[in-house]
Amino acid sequence: MSCRNPALASGRGDAVGGGAADQVDAAQTGAEPMNHRVFSYGTLQLPGVQQTLFGGPVAMRDDVLTGFQTVTITITDPDVLNASGIETHLALIASADPSAAIPGRTLELDDAQLDAVDAYEGDNYRRTEVTLASGMRAWVYVKA
Repeated sequence: MSCRNPALASGRGDAVGGGAADQVDAAQTGAEPMNHRVFSYGTLQLPGVQQTLFGGPVAMRDDVLTGFQTVTITITDPDVLNASGIETHLALIASADPSAAIPGRTLELDDAQLDAVDAYEGDNYRRTEVTLASGMRAWVYVKA
């Protein structure tokens, strides 16, 4: 997979660090919702990944996605490895159990941020639209 994200390719990716205090809850920002919602069940919630992709934390809300299950994939792209600090990432596949639930957080993103996520997820994932347990529609990245 080749990384198409200039922020990742520039080597600005910091090692994963920080904690819950570094994350921004959408209810705390008071900001209007952005153009896109992306459901994250993994590394997009990490402060280091958000710093690399977006320049800092983004608004997030807890939610759940049903009808999917996770599998693991091995990441080999050095830029993604640098941003996440993790070689094994989760990926979603459809579940035979419609009640299967994946907890996660919905990120509120603008067009440029969505483009950065598309580049970060690369060839291992494809973006698809889903309805979350909250009733909100969001993009999610599933196993390609």
